[in-house]
Amino acid sequence: MFNIEITNAFIVSGRAIVVSGRVLMGTVCIGDRALLKTPAGQIPTLIAGVEIYRKSLDIAYRGDKAGILLQEITMENLKPYFVGEGESRRQEQVFLASPPPREA
Repeated sequence: MFNIEITNAFIVSGRAIVVSGRVLMGTVCIGDRALLKTPAGQIPTLIAGVEIYRKSLDIAYRGDKAGILLQEITMENLKPYFVGEGESRRQEQVFLASPPPREA
């Protein structure tokens, strides 16, 4: 279980959409399924990478400021919540969180 408050979003050509922010709760790992939580609803995505201070890692922990590479999502999903060109600054609160556990 994890929760990240997203502060920026941008495109890395040929790789993925990157969101950056602080891990508020839990740990984030490559391959984790996630939900992008916006004021308009939730969008499922996949974590393709984790970077901290330009180093690729497998995991980010609570308190880390990290860049998270997302797949299965487009910048169009994020545009309404960010302003500016290139690196975008947040204008509304957006979070990336682990999906709720499935019931057996």
